[in-house]
Amino acid sequence: MPVADAEMTRVTTADADNSHGMAVPSDELGMIVHGRFAGHPSGPGGPSVRGGRWATRAAAVCFAVLLAVGVILMIPRLGTVRLALGHVRDANPRWLAACALAACCTSIASAFGLRAATSHRFPLHQLIEVELAASAANRVAPAGVGGVGIKTLFLCRHGMSGAEAAASLATIGVIGATLHGSALAATTVATGADAQLPLPLLGALGGAGALLAVVLAVARPEGRVRRAVTSGVTAMRSIVRDPARLRVLVGSSLTVTGLNVLALGFACYAVGAAPSWIEVASIYLAGRAVGAAAPTPSGLGATEAALVAGFTSAGVVGPLALAVVLVYRLLSFWLPIAPGIVSARRVRHRLTLLPA
Repeated sequence: MPVADAEMTRVTTADADNSHGMAVPSDELGMIVHGRFAGHPSGPGGPSVRGGRWATRAAAVCFAVLLAVGVILMIPRLGTVRLALGHVRDANPRWLAACALAACCTSIASAFGLRAATSHRFPLHQLIEVELAASAANRVAPAGVGGVGIKTLFLCRHGMSGAEAAASLATIGVIGATLHGSALAATTVATGADAQLPLPLLGALGGAGALLAVVLAVARPEGRVRRAVTSGVTAMRSIVRDPARLRVLVGSSLTVTGLNVLALGFACYAVGAAPSWIEVASIYLAGRAVGAAAPTPSGLGATEAALVAGFTSAGVVGPLALAVVLVYRLLSFWLPIAPGIVSARRVRHRLTLLPA
């Protein structure tokens, strides 16, 4: 979750009009992308989902360019694609079910982390719906902006200030990035792979952290900015200083990563590939890092390329490596979109019932 998520929210005049009886669009994903997830302001002191036309256009351009490049690159490899699709067609249904189950459980684990990051005791089923809706939004908005916007709106509409909501989500992101970078470095060393990938990642994280520390140390913000920064830092400190909440946050992040590694490993079993589990973990972590840096929604395109390259370097033949990635991304990326749209509709309806 990028720090730029703090920039994620704003309500348009049309949204305010919608909240007073005008027709609301029926396309849930369209509403998510364009910032019309709910027709009400987010609450006291809190932001609302930002109008996302620029994000939609940027995502569309990036996706079109990526698709064109992908088609050009795949033309000489049509034979490989046909073989990969054959492996997918003959995949073991039991391992496919296990892969889908592991991928679906990530939303439950993420919901525990979201509840621990807030000072409110939300019902777990509501947070699971929010996570599913955020997941669907991330499929159409780049850099996780859509998902973070939905979570921020949900928290603010339930009484949290914008600074508190941003601090809660930023804490989840910082803990997740730290654990991810550490695990990536550890698995790279364990597999004896080239360590050049995690070092720049860790260096970037360290540099960003150092820059943030310098800014907080020397800057003297005033007015609303100063109050927002102070409130956010206070909220983040309260989370970090609570051992019980911190344990749940760390456990949630590790569980999400572990479930994704399991899903990728089960995809390997489904099509008959047999890399070691430490190699699967290393490939997933590296692919996730590459995908996080891509400008496309959820790293679409970049993640697949990185995963295929990782499996190929681990000794899995090309068609089989492509089949593993197709199965994994189908069940972990595309399959959750349908329940995510349903959850987005339910969460949106629930938010419109809250007092403005």
